[in-house]
Amino acid sequence: MDQQATPVQHPVYSYPTPDEVAKYALHHYEHVLPRKGKPQPDREFSVYACIVASLPLPLNSQSMWVVSCATGSKCCAVSSADFGRKLHDSHAEVLAR
Repeated sequence: MDQQATPVQHPVYSYPTPDEVAKYALHHYEHVLPRKGKPQPDREFSVYACIVASLPLPLNSQSMWVVSCATGSKCCAVSSADFGRKLHDSHAEVLAR
């Protein structure tokens, strides 16, 4: 009795592209986070940093989730004693980390 071994087929895994991760992070900012505290459209801006985790899954399916996110700002001190020499710098990347 001669039996041939059936080859084992391993699934092909896919990882999200950088564009997919960016779209996921922006969707989180725009649709999941509350509106309170966000800059006014066309008048203000903010820097946004997001750490997204993902699992490699079989081709054409992905699992991503936001681990951490933050907004940052840079602004000058208003105190008259500082004469505008202080810069308050809260980098979004550092805050998200």
